[in-house]
Amino acid sequence: MSRFPEISPNDYSEEQNELAQKVASSRGAMRGPFVPALHSPGVLRAIEATGGYVRFHNSLPDDLKELATLVVGRFWGAQYEWYAHARLGLRAGLDAAIVEAIRKGEAPKELTPEQAAIYNFCVELNGTHQVREPTFRAVAARFGTRGVMDLIGICGHYSMISMILNVSQVPTPDGSVPLAPLKRGK
Repeated sequence: MSRFPEISPNDYSEEQNELAQKVASSRGAMRGPFVPALHSPGVLRAIEATGGYVRFHNSLPDDLKELATLVVGRFWGAQYEWYAHARLGLRAGLDAAIVEAIRKGEAPKELTPEQAAIYNFCVELNGTHQVREPTFRAVAARFGTRGVMDLIGICGHYSMISMILNVSQVPTPDGSVPLAPLKRGK
């Protein structure tokens, strides 16, 4: 059970009701990080807006958005985030071996140059809070400066989502738990 009690729809403020309807219409239901975030409508409004952009309007291809999301969620050990996005990553075309390596905390062995650029950028940014020049250039050369900024947006958004999930202790439907810390790729 989450540390933040689920607010009954009968007890929603007008703002909470508006946000809950918006989230449910765009995400299918009020679940995961959105349930505890409803305790602060301002936070929920912000994550709903940034989440809508980074998931649905970001300039990066879907498989690479999901790769970045998995690295960030896994980096934070966000069990619910991993549970939700591992499936989305596979549906977006990520190889199951890549998803499994990240789950185990290992650097995936068979990455395309585009995947390696995204993976290394996310591991460096989350691990050292910096990105080396060659790592920056690898992403910028492939996706432009907008792609770099969109990737930073994914990292920032899913770091916040992971924080909400971890502090709230939102359980996964299947009880799954990520393993060891991530390692940098080659």
